[in-house]
Amino acid sequence: MDIPSKVRVTSKVTYLVFQSDAIDPDLGQCNPNTKQIILNTKQSPKEIQLTYIHELLHALSFEYEINITESQVQKLEKAIYKLLLLNKLI
Repeated sequence: MDIPSKVRVTSKVTYLVFQSDAIDPDLGQCNPNTKQIILNTKQSPKEIQLTYIHELLHALSFEYEINITESQVQKLEKAIYKLLLLNKLI
């Protein structure tokens, strides 16, 4: 899975995606105020993909006012990753 430099979350909202090794100890961050997702490059490619999905779920939750919990985000992250793998999309 290629990680894009930006992703449209709604028809009017785009998040910029950055990769950095300077966000220790976090694996990733989603900032709905600045519309940014930051991924930690110190992770393996698989971990970066999982973190990207995880932070996208946070962005969706915020922008659509879904208010999913961290536990739900973690479960959905793994389920979506598995779905993408099983269908050879990553």
